[in-house]
Amino acid sequence: MEKQGQDIRAEGDRSVAARDINAPVHSGDVYKNFIINLFGKSAKRVRWEPPNKKFFQTCDRTPQVKEFECGFKSHVTSKTTRPMIVLLHGHEEEEHDLILDRLEEDELPKLLKKDLDKPVHPTYWHQLPPPHTEPGGYWESISRLVSFISPETEVSSSDEEKVRTLVPSLQGHLLIKATYFTSEFRSGGSRSSFQAANPFGYFRRDRSIEPITDWLDKLTRFWREWPEIEGGKMVIFLVSLKNDSGVLLENEKIGRLKEWGKKYQERTDQALPTLLILSGLTPITAGDAKRWCEYLKEINKIKKIGREDPERLEEIERRVARIYDKPDLTLPMRRLIDKIKKIEVAV
Repeated sequence: MEKQGQDIRAEGDRSVAARDINAPVHSGDVYKNFIINLFGKSAKRVRWEPPNKKFFQTCDRTPQVKEFECGFKSHVTSKTTRPMIVLLHGHEEEEHDLILDRLEEDELPKLLKKDLDKPVHPTYWHQLPPPHTEPGGYWESISRLVSFISPETEVSSSDEEKVRTLVPSLQGHLLIKATYFTSEFRSGGSRSSFQAANPFGYFRRDRSIEPITDWLDKLTRFWREWPEIEGGKMVIFLVSLKNDSGVLLENEKIGRLKEWGKKYQERTDQALPTLLILSGLTPITAGDAKRWCEYLKEINKIKKIGREDPERLEEIERRVARIYDKPDLTLPMRRLIDKIKKIEVAV
């Protein structure tokens, strides 16, 4: 009888080994494990947490990534010393920061692999000037960034002089990220109570794309005056335009925006910075999501996103299939992420 009790305790020890090798075995453990094994029920289920932000970065944004790569290579081939401006646009629910981080953390290192002796200095331009600001007004705002603050700069120097003095001494490439919202393009760049009450925002009342192209004109003129950096060092400005006005920019306006960018690039002025307008971010289709699940399983094998349990990835794939129960369904990136995060897993 004593030996039988020892056998039961030993079996209990083995049953909890996967959870905690030093965990004590309590009365009923063996019975509980028998029930779980018999009926396939989990002792406890909890909300799943993704391993890191890269997990969702890989959800299909292939058009934007490919356009960035082509634009970058063209910029380098031109041997210009002027800055490169990259404009990303789309509804704010498309989680712009995911693709911006992907371009910074994954794509740029690959494109600069022959230039590893020059590190990339990323900085975020939080306190941006309003979009209607004249080109000269940008210097005061950008001079406040940590990257451009130096104790050696003379106090009497202008904001533009402070930046111009410091930029040539940078040891590597300079990457500046910034975000604007379409609601900021209303008259005067402010949000009055009347405008805030209008769910359609400025662009529904004004059928033209002029507020945005006028802003781009001012922005490119500012970067035109940026001091040249010799030695192959690049200046890249990643700017995100998030539509928070309640409606998407119509295809007609997006087409006119791209046309404006094309005409800009056709100018012969070599002093102009490069302007790359990426395709707008759109909701995720069922095909995009399913390809993403397959990609997750592939890169999980080489530990690029943080080692995940293959069974857990299978559960995510099943959940995605249930989310897209209609083949023509599309979901903004934010909503898709919220739905995936509701997956419960056994522990």
